[in-house]
Amino acid sequence: TAVGCRQGFSMIELLVVLAVVMLLTGLLMPGLQSARHSAYTVVCGANQRQIGIGFLLYGEDHNGLLPESLLQDRDEFAEMMAVTTGDVGHGQIPGYEGLGKLWEYRYIDSPKCLHCPAHRHTHTFESNRLAYESLTGSVMHRFYANYHYTGHATHASCLAGTVPRERRNMNRHDRFVLLTDGLRTLEDFNHGTGMNVLYADGHYEYKADRGD
Repeated sequence: TAVGCRQGFSMIELLVVLAVVMLLTGLLMPGLQSARHSAYTVVCGANQRQIGIGFLLYGEDHNGLLPESLLQDRDEFAEMMAVTTGDVGHGQIPGYEGLGKLWEYRYIDSPKCLHCPAHRHTHTFESNRLAYESLTGSVMHRFYANYHYTGHATHASCLAGTVPRERRNMNRHDRFVLLTDGLRTLEDFNHGTGMNVLYADGHYEYKADRGD
């Protein structure tokens, strides 16, 4: 070879290097995805803890009662991820709903805790900004959090159609469920392998999906 002449990589060598890089990337990706999923699950649980504190503070100011849900009174249980009622007609003025009342009365520091970092569909914090910037929640469109509220009324009174319905009381220290990850539609399932659940005593648990 002539002095000063530099040889480059051959096409075969480049293909081998690319193949090795792709193989290593393929081996590393599942681990990175698993780590990211675990981190999202922890942040989601921390969000629920903040919401739980909001429930406890609300209860202290309201004789142990939980924020009222107009949608529960209307038997719209699948809609109880909503933070605003939207236009429900019948002369009802739109306002904050269920979970949204924790933000309306500032029992939570930021509405961001109502949104799971694993959510990748339409109910993000950014998409709800209009609702949260409203002082009264009087927006005509219904907005949703990423968590499902179980409501202010007992399930027995809901099933019986009792009017007015019997209120649940946190002062009883029952270990009932206050909140779960979203259940409204498939796009609201934030964690593909299970969900976080918040209990009335303030702790949360991750419930793994043992099936498919």
